Amino acid sequence: MAKTFSYLSSATRLNPNALGLALLAALLVGCDAPGTARLKELCETEGFPKVYQQVSAAGYYDDINECGYAVRFLVDWEYGYVECRQTREMSGGPNPLGLYRISKVRQVSGLCDQNLWKTMANQPVRYKEFMESGMCFSVQLIEAPGARYGLFNGESYVIDLGNLIGSTIAAHSMYILDRESGELVAKDKSFLLYPTPGFTISSFQRMLHCNTVVPENRDIPSLINVDTYIKPTMTNRESSHGNNRGDLPGSAVR
Repeated sequence: MAKTFSYLSSATRLNPNALGLALLAALLVGCDAPGTARLKELCETEGFPKVYQQVSAAGYYDDINECGYAVRFLVDWEYGYVECRQTREMSGGPNPLGLYRISKVRQVSGLCDQNLWKTMANQPVRYKEFMESGMCFSVQLIEAPGARYGLFNGESYVIDLGNLIGSTIAAHSMYILDRESGELVAKDKSFLLYPTPGFTISSFQRMLHCNTVVPENRDIPSLINVDTYIKPTMTNRESSHGNNRGDLPGSAVR
């Protein structure tokens, strides 16, 4: 016991502020991470999509994902095309860098892009099924987006919770825009809690997000699941990916 007291006394003399913070953190171990209550409040009031209108289209403009990633959505979802920007060189992305319209076409059309063809051949089962069904992708370099609806990044900011631990919440939003009218189709906001950026105590190191503190929101697709909010019109069947087109919390459309 005396040995422990001697160690604490030495630490106090060396850095009393650091020791005080360490002791406070130790007392908090086993409790909710600092800032959890505020995160839960934000997630319950703002952390789900707000839908302003219901729309459908054969394709959309993706201003968030590189083409090398966005093209995957043509396999998983029932769109006929996606418009996207390739801003960096990456495996599976079109060349040269620029703005593209990537469309589903029949292999017999002779329009298959060979770069994407090679990429698909090495991808998981769904890509192979896509190819075996006689489909491929054509790639067209375009000067400007032509799709009526687009997915965009919105504002990002950090909320300082003002506690001794130094917790912060990072907020980020996305939105789907009707590019012809300038009206919002849907908007989504996400929150991420960094409980203790200044400490390395494992109990507080894990980041928390809305699905952690509001589990009932897990089944509500974010705007990344675009086909939930811009319903594809290429086929008569529902997309296998978007499975929650009903009444969404915060929806202005019923």
